[in-house]
Amino acid sequence: MASNATLKKEVIKKGSVIGISMSEKESGKIGRNVLARGIVICFITAIISSLAISGLPAQQTEGTVTVTVNAPAYVEGTFNVTIDVTNLTNFNSGKFDLSFNLSVVNVTAFADGSVDGETIPVYGWEFVDKDRIRVILDVPGISGVSGSGYLAEISFEVVGKSGDRSELGISEGVLVDTEAEAMPAEWIDAEITVGVEEEPAFDTGPGTYPCISGTHEGTIEVYDDIAVEKLYTYPCAGTGGHSESVKIENATWYVNATWDGYTAGDYHNIVFNEPFMLHAGETYSYTIKTGSYPQIHHMDELEVDGGTIRCTKFRDANGRVYNDWIPAITLW
Repeated sequence: MASNATLKKEVIKKGSVIGISMSEKESGKIGRNVLARGIVICFITAIISSLAISGLPAQQTEGTVTVTVNAPAYVEGTFNVTIDVTNLTNFNSGKFDLSFNLSVVNVTAFADGSVDGETIPVYGWEFVDKDRIRVILDVPGISGVSGSGYLAEISFEVVGKSGDRSELGISEGVLVDTEAEAMPAEWIDAEITVGVEEEPAFDTGPGTYPCISGTHEGTIEVYDDIAVEKLYTYPCAGTGGHSESVKIENATWYVNATWDGYTAGDYHNIVFNEPFMLHAGETYSYTIKTGSYPQIHHMDELEVDGGTIRCTKFRDANGRVYNDWIPAITLW
């Protein structure tokens, strides 16, 4: 007598052999498709219920399948999302729900997945709520699919405005192998933001009065890698405040640049000869000589979104020395 697992596989893979007697060939084909779809859905639902009863642990263990919503962090217009998967072994069928913010994005299309060159057919999908879809997966044959790749590709269109965010939450997921057993899996969500990602910059923001030109010395530490092409200096209102020269260095490297004068038009910026990178976690020394009336932060240390800047010494145009005057600048 066949085992329960074998019987379950045969029900999924050969649902069309269950007694269906229709006189017309096309009617029989439709009936078989409807019945097979119903059997797959009911079987997977039963698997989910049994898992809830048995109380399998949720934490990831060695060999556990990982399913990840792979989406770009920033989106515009239309974009695609893949449901990535690793460590599949003899995958047979499965399902998952994907939820999203309908005021930000909407689903427009689906495409089959692929694992190590083998197609993972999307058997069907439907909206189970206005902001949640359910996807059914079913691999033909009885040999199963093993490896890593993606279970499905989903196309979205943006309907929100710049700055809007949406979580792409994956839930109610279950993956079944050729022995009709559920595979332990970790399911990982994603989040998207409408718009274009801003390049990171180190920006102290505007400073305050009193302001005077002079030579600043200190250190900068950045939190993220920052590509730098220019140094901008915040001027006091109605003045030509600017930087005349800048040098940035560490123990093994340095870069410097000088001002092109008021005739350059964009006289609040100094342009470096070549772009360079400030690396996250490293400390750099700076020497900045300013002219006219640039803005100042009157403190010895300032933490900003891009990192931290500290004052070691500031000698003003009159020769007075301070240790709590930081230039108001942007490295970008």
